[in-house]
Amino acid sequence: MRVDDFIHATNEASDAVVVANLFGSALADLGFDRFLYCALRNHAHCEKAALIRNYPDDWMAHYVERGYVETDAARRQCMVERGPFLWSSLIARLPRRETRIFDEARAAGVRDGIGIGLHGPLGESMGVGVASSVGGTDPGRHLQMIHLLAVQFNQAYGALTLPAASRPEPRLTPREREILLWAARGKSSWAIGEILRISENSVEWHLKNIFRKLDCDSRITAVVKSLHRGLISI
Repeated sequence: MRVDDFIHATNEASDAVVVANLFGSALADLGFDRFLYCALRNHAHCEKAALIRNYPDDWMAHYVERGYVETDAARRQCMVERGPFLWSSLIARLPRRETRIFDEARAAGVRDGIGIGLHGPLGESMGVGVASSVGGTDPGRHLQMIHLLAVQFNQAYGALTLPAASRPEPRLTPREREILLWAARGKSSWAIGEILRISENSVEWHLKNIFRKLDCDSRITAVVKSLHRGLISI
C-alpha cells in the first residue's frame, strides 16, 4: 500500500479496528506480519501489556508471566526514544542479562524487531513494536517508512478512541505549508531554501515554528499530523 493511500484510508476510517487492520496490512506489505501497540506513560491503559497486537498468544502469555512488562529494554527505550530504533542496535548496547528476552522472542516467532516511541504534548508515551514471524526482512531498509506509518496510525487511531482535544486547531501560514509540502517530498532544508529562494536558516526557523504549533519535534511527525488534520494535502 502506498503511503498516501494509507493516510487517506486511515483518515477516512470511522472505526478504530479498521485503522488497526489497515496498519497491519501496510506492515505486511513490507514483510512485517507482527505488530504491537501499547500505552507506556500518562495513559489510562498503561497497566496493559498491549492495546492492540497480533504477536503470538503464547509469546504474550510468556511475556506477562515473566514480568517483562517491567523489564523489557525495548519497552523502556520507547519511553525515551523519539522515533524508530532497531532491536539489533539496542541489543548491541545491553548487558547480556537483558538480551535474553530477545532470544526468547526470536524462538517464539518475533524476529527482526523495530521499536517506535511516540510522544504526545501532555507527556503521554505510546510504543509500537513491529516484527516478522519468519525473519530476513532487513528492518533497517524500512525503518523510516515504518516510522511514518506508525505516526499516522497513532494519529488516526487516537482520533477515534480518545476524547477530542480542547485546544484549538493550529493555523499554518502559507509559507509554512509550502515548506511542509516540500519536506513531505523528502527535500532537505537547503533544497527547500533553494526552491523557495530563502536561506536555509529561514527554513529551519519556519520548521521550528511548525513543530511548536503541531506539538512535535520531527519532520515526519509534522507532515503526518498536517495531512491528518487537512492542513496540507499531497
